[in-house]
Amino acid sequence: MPDYGREIYDQTGAAALMLLLKGQPMQQKRTLLLSYLQLGIDLYGIACAIRDSAKKKGFEGLQARRQHKLSCWPGGAGHHNGRKWPVLFAGMMLGNQDMIDITKDDSPVAWSEDDQTFIIDSVRTKLGYPVATGEGEWGVNHFLDGDDDDGRWEASAVNEEAKGLPGQTEHKRTNQGLKYRRCCTTNAGWGTVLAAAAFPGAREAWGHEPYFLYQRRYRKVEGAKGAGDFLAWRRYVGDWQLKMFDRHSEAHNV
Repeated sequence: MPDYGREIYDQTGAAALMLLLKGQPMQQKRTLLLSYLQLGIDLYGIACAIRDSAKKKGFEGLQARRQHKLSCWPGGAGHHNGRKWPVLFAGMMLGNQDMIDITKDDSPVAWSEDDQTFIIDSVRTKLGYPVATGEGEWGVNHFLDGDDDDGRWEASAVNEEAKGLPGQTEHKRTNQGLKYRRCCTTNAGWGTVLAAAAFPGAREAWGHEPYFLYQRRYRKVEGAKGAGDFLAWRRYVGDWQLKMFDRHSEAHNV
């Protein structure tokens, strides 16, 4: 088993796409499907423990979600991605509403994929996260307000330079967290994003639209750099998932 979230994110995303491939008899997918459902169930058990622990300490809902010391998968570089989709997928396949609900934005459990993607003054404010404490409430692959292509990205609140967020009007520091966007977070999410967008009802159940918008923006902005850093860093994950994303993303609005 890999010891870093980037590889876990890559593998869970690849398996998610394999389960949705047309033309493959279900019997050929059976072992993978059962294993994937079991992974979702196991991760759900951990999520329930996080929720129960937070509740015992007097935290619920978004208040609990902000207590990252009580969680396992808050936004934190490339460590914690790849856990949300297996839980949501299993919940939808098994018809378990609690498994679905525990992945939502108002859940007491923090999910790295959502912690690290937001639209300034919209999602961040909605989630109720502090923005000026410098306590590292957010990870490193953030979404700048608007859809410009000039390469400006939001900075991580863990950086001293980012204190005073959300000042998208005055905060002009560029490319904060650049290495992690390219090496360890978004570049490993092609399979998961496409699978969640393609699975009927999953995008709505996921409940955090900036996650999908960010992947589209990343592909558009970073992909435009040609055969430079984007392609070099992308080699950390399988080319197959990116090719699938490029071929099918437009059909699924990502």
